[in-house]
Amino acid sequence: MIRFTKMVATGNDFIMIDNRKNVIRNRAGFARKYCQRHFSIGADGAIFIEKQKGKQMSKDRADFCMRIFNPDGSEAEMCGNGARCAAVFAYRRGIVRDRRLCFQTLAGLIRASVSGFRAMIGMESPSELELQKYILVKGKKIKVSYINTGVPHTVLLYRNIDNLDIQQLSPPIRYNRAFPEGTNVDFIQVINSHRIKMRTYERGVEGETLACGTGAIASAIVSTLLGYTQPPVEVLALGGMLRVHFKNTGNIVEEVRRAIINTRQREQIFIAQKIRDIYLEGEARVVYEGEIADERP
Repeated sequence: MIRFTKMVATGNDFIMIDNRKNVIRNRAGFARKYCQRHFSIGADGAIFIEKQKGKQMSKDRADFCMRIFNPDGSEAEMCGNGARCAAVFAYRRGIVRDRRLCFQTLAGLIRASVSGFRAMIGMESPSELELQKYILVKGKKIKVSYINTGVPHTVLLYRNIDNLDIQQLSPPIRYNRAFPEGTNVDFIQVINSHRIKMRTYERGVEGETLACGTGAIASAIVSTLLGYTQPPVEVLALGGMLRVHFKNTGNIVEEVRRAIINTRQREQIFIAQKIRDIYLEGEARVVYEGEIADERP
């Protein structure tokens, strides 16, 4: 019997497994089988809490390793909402005793703090940035902004996102040859200088989800760099509200404007590195716990 916990963070739901004893080896097969909705537990992903592996490459010591697999069996580098679930899960399960913790992901070390069923995670500066670039979609050029906040995101700005057909609009962008590794797709609407609305089509899920943590960070940063918002930015997703905190140095919006005009991609990457102290804040709660009789995928 394999114990699992079902958790949800702003509408993103996950199957949480304490896998420190390596009870599940075929993680991809497990995710494909048990993330299926209607036929199994159902989830946006399966998260495995495991022992930290490899040498510590940072002064921060990782308390554990988080691995996340999508319903199609692919492994994601990171997931903001999943990371918040992992932090709350690890603390409530006694895997860690300190409310301030640090864990390893494919995207690097993640710092987190837990307060009840709320968690705040710290993220690294974006590793890639291309604002207001044109890509070819079905023979037409469309303007998008690309940013990597641990995983790749392409952000599109609309006046109103409520009635968009996300399922139809997203695949040609998600699989566009401009993004060799694929991309998540975020549609955003600016409400005011500290709030935006967001809808996300997630790579690996291959559909719209109720929220996306790394997408919220990507959308908040892009909307700020384009001059529409300033931190902290509240991101209203279908599953609820997320709050993104970050700092920047200098007159970054003016730097972005010059970089876009001069189409200097290298300058944009340098600008991305000036985004510091990034934190994602929101609720992560337990829905239910159970046991799986047969763990074989």
